[in-house]
Amino acid sequence: MIVRYAEARGIVIVPEIDVPGHCYAAIQALPELLGPTVRERADGPTSVQGFRRNVLNPDAPATYEFLEKVFTEVLEIFPAPLGVHIGMDEIPRGAWSADERKEAALKARLASWLQNFLALRGRALLGWEEAFYEEGGLDPAANPRATVVAWKQDERFAVTAANAGFDVIASPAHFLYLDIVQGLSWEDRGLYWSVTALPVERVYAYEPLDRLRQLGLESGAESRIRGVQAALWSETVDTPERAEEMLFPRLLAVSELAWTDPSRKHWGDFQWRLAPHLAWLAQESSVRHGGTACGIVANSDFLRVPSGK
Repeated sequence: MIVRYAEARGIVIVPEIDVPGHCYAAIQALPELLGPTVRERADGPTSVQGFRRNVLNPDAPATYEFLEKVFTEVLEIFPAPLGVHIGMDEIPRGAWSADERKEAALKARLASWLQNFLALRGRALLGWEEAFYEEGGLDPAANPRATVVAWKQDERFAVTAANAGFDVIASPAHFLYLDIVQGLSWEDRGLYWSVTALPVERVYAYEPLDRLRQLGLESGAESRIRGVQAALWSETVDTPERAEEMLFPRLLAVSELAWTDPSRKHWGDFQWRLAPHLAWLAQESSVRHGGTACGIVANSDFLRVPSGK
């Protein structure tokens, strides 16, 4: 139902099954998926969210049996030609071994298995940039080609990946993570780990190709920059109204930086076009918005809707 609903609106859903980390619930149900090194330690490595014992063991046959069943069902539900996102981010050090080289080899093995599994079924692999770090893991020559979702502040990895032959989706947290606080007033809510604040004008000013060219993107690799992704992580978003405040007006800036030629972008023009659009959203759909970047302009009644209509 969700897939059909999205298709009717021109949206393609790309599922993410984040492995081997972020698997606390699966391991609670199937303890054999947890690696022996962690299982034997009461104080095992902890994820950035504070979870222990949440990483699948890539050295256990049970892990691959589990993943085959899960991904087979996911592929049946989601026919997205773009592929399936396999995550592979935020794996705590020491999840499998005290030897960093052994851990890197295990991670590369799992990534390669997932890429081959999907490729044999005609699907591409997408993953957070951590999935692409290890040598001997993902293959840039595979068909369909794998896609990096580059999210860290050092955007050079997006350049490295594209120049190496991978597709890239730019999602730098310091420009496109919409759970970051919008401003510095006490009324603004959100996180601030990647940047002090992320107001709408900073989002609007982001120019992915220009920045990546400055960091060394080769001309032949520009076609492999597939687009941008904005994220709203919901750990601290407790209501739909708060989600709207975090998304708007910044999501409108994201859409323009993604689909508008840079030569046609102008912050002042965007501000004035933004004001009536926010008024329309509030009146027609009761959508809330946060931030104060547009000041009085954003709060003016540009629609001049007569009372009672």
